[in-house]
Amino acid sequence: MPESERILIVDDVPENVAMVSGILSRAGYRLNVALNAEQAIRLAQTTAPDLILLDIIMPGQNGFNVCRIIKDSLTVSDIPIIFLSGMDDTDTVVEGLMMGAADFVSKPFNPDILLARVRTHLALSQKTRQLQEMAEKDGLTQIANRRHFDDYLLHQWHSLSERKSSLALILFDVDQFKAYNDSYGHLDGDDVLRRIALEIASHVPGDKQLAARYGGEEFVILLVAKDLNSALKLARQIRSAVEQLQIPHAKGVGGVVTLSAGVAALTPSSENSSESLIRQADVKLYQAKQNGRNQVIG
Repeated sequence: MPESERILIVDDVPENVAMVSGILSRAGYRLNVALNAEQAIRLAQTTAPDLILLDIIMPGQNGFNVCRIIKDSLTVSDIPIIFLSGMDDTDTVVEGLMMGAADFVSKPFNPDILLARVRTHLALSQKTRQLQEMAEKDGLTQIANRRHFDDYLLHQWHSLSERKSSLALILFDVDQFKAYNDSYGHLDGDDVLRRIALEIASHVPGDKQLAARYGGEEFVILLVAKDLNSALKLARQIRSAVEQLQIPHAKGVGGVVTLSAGVAALTPSSENSSESLIRQADVKLYQAKQNGRNQVIG
């Protein structure tokens, strides 16, 4: 619905801003306004609008520069941009579209046409986000899938290497899960995985942390800017919480479903890699399994 969607208007002419704001506010959209390129970039990054209406000719950096900076940013590159400009020659329009703009509306414009373009691109953007969310989720457990985890790990690794901050990883494995499937059946096994995924996800703190299904009966948590001690504490809390679910498992540790976990932490640099972080956690997980399961080692 329009009332839940936010639009950023970027134009250095107050009269133009007032006209566009009037059209969109009457349609129920929430609005932010930027009068120059610097404000536009800051508001795009801090308010994450659903759509940007962007003028080309502005003092300082022009609209093309703003578009280029936004499209080069990982966090806001998916925001659709519509250029609103009196420059409507073919070369200008093509340049804007080649930069990644979604559309180009020439000034002066018809208010009904502008609204139709806005609604169309907001609807397309919403469908794109829904498809992306589906592609990033594990079909069984509805938490992040392995592909999304791999992409997120790589992104955070590069980001933290510049900040010299630690990245921690917890790798979980459901103890004796093959024996559970053999005894109770795969449908009950799927239900166990869903319950464990929900429990793990409920403990993951903050927006930048990610819980994912790593594969089969393995789960993983990525903790951004966290050290080994913080990760160990969280892993122990989750191990205990899963044990307290008291899911019967005749061949499990203590007669219930349990988790083993391996924990590792590294400060990303040119001397190591994200694969080395996973390997370290995997080694610790193997030790936890060898030592009797239902425990955390880091």
